[in-house]
Amino acid sequence: MGILCRGILILGIGISPLMSEYHFITLSTTRVGPGAIHRKIIEPNVPWTLDVLELDMTHPDGLAHPYTEIHSAKPGTKSQTLPVSSYAAEYGDKAIGAINGDFFDANGSINAQVSDGMMVKEENINPADPVYWSAFSLNQNSKPAISTNRFGAWITNGTDTLKIHGVNRTSGSDEIILYNRFYGSNPPSVSSGYSLLVKPSDTGDGWQVNADVSCQVWGVSPNPASFSLSDTKAVITATGSQAIRLETLADSGATVDIWIGLNGTLPKTTQLIGGFPRIVKNGQNHALEGYREEGGSATFATDYHPRTAVGFSADSTRVFFITVDGRQTSSRGMSLPELADFMISQGVAWGMNLDGGGSTEMLVRGKIENSPSDGRERPVVNALVAVSNLPPDEGLAHIQIRPDYHNLFYRETLSFTATGWTSNYFPADVASENARFYSSDTTLLNHVSDNTFEVLGFDTAAYVFAEYTENGLTLNDTATIHMKQATGISLSPALAMADTLNPLNFKVRIFDEWDIAHSIPAAEYHWYVTNPDVGRIDSTGTFYGISEGETAVIARFKDWSDTARVTVKICEGTVVLDPMDHVSGWQVSGDFIDMDSTKIRIEPSPLGDRDAVIRADYGFIRLSTERSWLYLNTDIFVNGIPDSFIVD
Repeated sequence: MGILCRGILILGIGISPLMSEYHFITLSTTRVGPGAIHRKIIEPNVPWTLDVLELDMTHPDGLAHPYTEIHSAKPGTKSQTLPVSSYAAEYGDKAIGAINGDFFDANGSINAQVSDGMMVKEENINPADPVYWSAFSLNQNSKPAISTNRFGAWITNGTDTLKIHGVNRTSGSDEIILYNRFYGSNPPSVSSGYSLLVKPSDTGDGWQVNADVSCQVWGVSPNPASFSLSDTKAVITATGSQAIRLETLADSGATVDIWIGLNGTLPKTTQLIGGFPRIVKNGQNHALEGYREEGGSATFATDYHPRTAVGFSADSTRVFFITVDGRQTSSRGMSLPELADFMISQGVAWGMNLDGGGSTEMLVRGKIENSPSDGRERPVVNALVAVSNLPPDEGLAHIQIRPDYHNLFYRETLSFTATGWTSNYFPADVASENARFYSSDTTLLNHVSDNTFEVLGFDTAAYVFAEYTENGLTLNDTATIHMKQATGISLSPALAMADTLNPLNFKVRIFDEWDIAHSIPAAEYHWYVTNPDVGRIDSTGTFYGISEGETAVIARFKDWSDTARVTVKICEGTVVLDPMDHVSGWQVSGDFIDMDSTKIRIEPSPLGDRDAVIRADYGFIRLSTERSWLYLNTDIFVNGIPDSFIVD
């Protein structure tokens, strides 16, 4: 038995439906430090996977500082790169969490950076086209800001004032440059110059930006490389005519005031890290305006990428570290407008995008919480690190169940873990054998294994309890499972042709309240046919033809059902499906093809090897990295179940 089809191979094209809304699920909300909450969030439709670290920056009673400090971390020199975990490790057990920071090149970060009051570098600005990028900063009181900034610095003895032209860069022929530990262990040598070794006064607040820093001159030298740089000591080097002026301004033992300024940031700034661009402004989505203001391509803003961002609330009391995974099947990445909308939904009033792509990383209590698109940590030029102001303590005081919330559908399973924490919310060890998990209702949650449960209900909620017992101490926590409602089922194929020799397998999808399709065992459906003389169907959804005719196949699950139509026909021989002597009924489509100029028609074969051919006239609009495709599509009803198709 054979079927002859004269024509071409038929390729179908599917169109993805547009989503009308997003369904974010907060899988877990874990307190990871005093005033620090980590949330794991997914959106299964897109899909997206996000991590949010929310930090309370208020000053609690009895503490001189907030529960949490944020550092613009930079343990090495200005151009050195390290993984985010290395930046966090600088703060030991007190490191709560960290994210990657600024964009960078071989010379270091693209924007300015201030780390613990010391300027790492000034911003990279093209004098012919001065475009300033945004930066996130905090002052000595941990008040956050996002701004575009202009560098300006000087040194004065109270009478004479000299301009400082830059920080940690090569000096020009007639400039004054400040060098600190971020340049290296020693400043560079100069051929003819004058240098001061300076250190902030012991009675002051140390190095700060946008503040007068009173310094003592600890030494002078024509060769700056003879001085060593440290966490407190810096070197001011002058060349050319500036060397004479600096020598006149100060000598060893003198006191000078130094101002390192970034116009736009807060007074007494101690931490600053650059990014691009500002995407949330005063609670509004500013992503497209931000990239236009700060320069950049539209594709950077609108393409989907892994992203990292930082922001803070309208009252400046909460700072948010945010990452979204991308370039993976579990998370496609976000455009900047999408990222801005998500940040606003979390409570961000002012927000800025940081370096993304393979650099995107969220580290929480030493664990990489996100999924870097490189499959590993990428060395980056700097990072933002949240550090606890409370001392590390010992002893188990709390347990937290993860995940602590989920939306699940019928027959889906979920496994739980319990983590231990001290009174000050530092991680504490727990023994898995001491943890017991149980449900609030065994008719709604089937206890599959020690820590795994299966959903049995619809449109309701149930709870999983974690109980941990050790040395007479019992601790508890609770997770909530929302069981999604079913909205209907879909039986496929909806129209089918069968014979009496070959079984026909039906598949059923059941849809939840978010229009997500699920599969459950076929045996859980009730299957039947309306005309048992034509065929029968078993409990697995397999149809068997008995005689020629038509019947309906119905699948039912609780209150939902769907119907398919089956025609049983017995035929043999060869049947021409389409003689292809005209193109009516055929549709043409394509990828990277100018469809307005694309036409198809039947014409005599130019080679004379057949009666006719299909001619396609088209034009390319392809990208250099993409192939162009042309498709012909039609629907052809096929009698019986053919053993082969022939294209001639």
